[in-house]
Amino acid sequence: MQQMLEKTAERLCVAVTSDWPKTAMNSIELSVTTGFDGASGYVNPQQKFYDEENDDRSPYQSLFVCGALIIQLKSLSNPKYLWNNPTPQSYRFFRPLKIAHQKEDNEMALEEYNRLGEEIKHLKPFKFTMGKGVTVMVEFSVSRTLFDGKNVNAIVGNKATQRCPMCLITSHNFNNQNVFIPKEGSLSHGLGLLHCEIKIFDHLLHIAYKQEVKVWDVTKNIKESVDLYAGQVRDRLYNAFKIRVDQVIQGKGTSNNGNLARKFLDRPKDFANALDIDEELVCNLATITKVYRSALEIEVEELKKFSDFTYKLHYIKYPWARMNPSMHKILQHGPDIVRQFPMPVAFYAEDALESMHKIHRETIREHSRRNSRENAILDTFNRAVYLSDPILSMVYLDRRREMHKKRPLTNDITRFLKPGQWTDPEDRSNED
Repeated sequence: MQQMLEKTAERLCVAVTSDWPKTAMNSIELSVTTGFDGASGYVNPQQKFYDEENDDRSPYQSLFVCGALIIQLKSLSNPKYLWNNPTPQSYRFFRPLKIAHQKEDNEMALEEYNRLGEEIKHLKPFKFTMGKGVTVMVEFSVSRTLFDGKNVNAIVGNKATQRCPMCLITSHNFNNQNVFIPKEGSLSHGLGLLHCEIKIFDHLLHIAYKQEVKVWDVTKNIKESVDLYAGQVRDRLYNAFKIRVDQVIQGKGTSNNGNLARKFLDRPKDFANALDIDEELVCNLATITKVYRSALEIEVEELKKFSDFTYKLHYIKYPWARMNPSMHKILQHGPDIVRQFPMPVAFYAEDALESMHKIHRETIREHSRRNSRENAILDTFNRAVYLSDPILSMVYLDRRREMHKKRPLTNDITRFLKPGQWTDPEDRSNED
């Protein structure tokens, strides 16, 4: 980690500090957030590696990725000089720390989390000289937030997947309590915004599937009628959005992902009408996710009141529907998590880490040597290094901004944001 952060700081200073005065370069802080994730489905090549006796071992079909996402570079000697990552969910600023053919499990997640903690504890300031003899001293600020729900459960020791990893209350009791006190230290692991969006989308789908029987646990005697109505719901969604949802993909779960969830939540009224469920609930959930995605400072108390109202509205409208832990987390613990970090929570989301799996699959398939596994994984790591190089990424950034779809900040979003962060709510684009 020390070596990668030093190289990152050096390249980032060259890319973004050309107009900073020498006094601002005396002391600089580089903020990053780290985390890890595993993925399966990496297909073994057809030919045999010369250094492997058995090419079909299952660990080689899984890839474990650990890395650091650049958040901010700021001058400590002159605070008005700073640079924030303009695309915090882009893999272009995700620096790899470790790539290995290892199968992710709870024991490994906890071991890797502790290893990152030890490396963070022993980080040292970095001093180097830029062009024209400018001496720069860089300090590092490192968070650990790039985790999905499974890894957070492993880190906090929560063995029940239907129990909130923050307050350790089971989903059966979410409707029976008014106060949810988080476990000490659990809020520092971030919101897991990408997976919260997917889980909210899945939850709304299943409310629609089961609203005729009004029973959350589907038993054998009602399964046929629920499946029949679920097919009708999917057909309505396809007619409204021209997108097929909830398709089973062998070895990967379903086709529901973050892009799909945002696509539907961007049009909450149409989504609610297609599902035939309460429009206010869907609109409120869409607003909350967009506020967190805005990458702007939030009026936490206002958002807390709105989240509490939405939480109660859910159980008023659908008392039989059992909320999943991720949806509970964003509504009950989201505002408290916001208070844990100096930057908006969108900067600490895990999108970039998840995006790297697609890049790594392409690299292993198209850009790596096939003569040994060591060379293949080395080529994968090296390509991830230069794809995330700050200087090259800044060149790519302008083209990304032109291609990126503009999402205006509407009044229902701006009322939860601190004023003075945008010029015109109708024109400013949300560059998440």
